[in-house]
Amino acid sequence: MGVIFYKGIENLFKVIGKLIRYINGNLLFLEDGSAQLLRMESGQLMVNNSLNQYQVKYLTSSLLCLLNCSYIH
Repeated sequence: MGVIFYKGIENLFKVIGKLIRYINGNLLFLEDGSAQLLRMESGQLMVNNSLNQYQVKYLTSSLLCLLNCSYIH
């Protein structure tokens, strides 16, 4: 089950990276409709670094690299 989850989340981050490059504008990625994880504003990707114990598990630097985009915390 764990391997399938990580393959899925890797693919999800690749798709998010493609969206970032495709959409010329601001983007906001939320978890559960309220917790901001990623924000693209004025061409700069910002990653929330105030994460809970679960978000830390799937917002790792190796997954962020799959976005193929520079970012700041």
